Amino acid sequence: MSSPNIQEVVKEKYGQAALRVVTGGGSSCCGAAPGSASCGDPITSNLYDESQKGQLPETAVLASLGCGNPTALAQLNPGETVLDLGSGGGIDVLLSATRVGPAGKAYGLDMTDEMLALANENKRKAGATNVEFLKGEIENIPLPDNSVDVIISNCVINLSANKDRVLGEAFRVLKPGGYLVLISPNRWFPVEGHNVTIGSKTICPAPLIPWLPEGLTHNWTAARNYWPRQLVRHVRDAGFAIKETSFIWPILETYPWLPKPALAIYHRNFQTWDHIPGLRRFGVSTLVVGVKPAN
Repeated sequence: MSSPNIQEVVKEKYGQAALRVVTGGGSSCCGAAPGSASCGDPITSNLYDESQKGQLPETAVLASLGCGNPTALAQLNPGETVLDLGSGGGIDVLLSATRVGPAGKAYGLDMTDEMLALANENKRKAGATNVEFLKGEIENIPLPDNSVDVIISNCVINLSANKDRVLGEAFRVLKPGGYLVLISPNRWFPVEGHNVTIGSKTICPAPLIPWLPEGLTHNWTAARNYWPRQLVRHVRDAGFAIKETSFIWPILETYPWLPKPALAIYHRNFQTWDHIPGLRRFGVSTLVVGVKPAN
């Protein structure tokens, strides 16, 4: 699948997700699938606490298709400028705006008209005066050099066929000393964050595809997930100093296909497993914090 085709698939899928939220159908990561059959919701449903949700329009929460909560991980200060790459319905932008305050600025960048319309409506409902949603591609950020203090991105970079370009653009617009909080799905996770097309057939979800060697699957999944170590290497190659790497566990209790005995084992042992480094790498998502050197 070529890069332009990937962009069109992403636009169509996330445009449909935005329209489902507007019409009361919920969001989904599988194109035209109904919200009740969502393959994204199990990952996103418990990422924001009730106090955060209470600050937001319901449609901003329903439109969330991320795989982490970057606003809970980013240290945002009053007066700072923050940019969300692939801002969707605006949940992370609106939460960031409250943290940076009236003297700060929160930008959201998205290429999907339907999501931008939904985000601007959520901005109006929230009464946010320090928020601006920009139309554009994350591979070509429409902001000047050295203009942003913090960049966040939540389960979006995996949808780009040119991740190095995205990271290079993030490095360009960050001020020296600024940092990137990047959350991206792990390659091992057996549900890709995008559709896989083989011939004329679209497969969603795409079980086992992430497990296969990239050389065998690049024609179907050019916009794919990375292994954690690969993602870290790409962030470092873009010029960032790596400040932190961690993993976000799956919200297993919301998966309808998980057998009850397995759920019981998970609940009994999760706190222990969570402290074992060798197991933590099997979280659904990788968190990477990269800092642009001050000099």
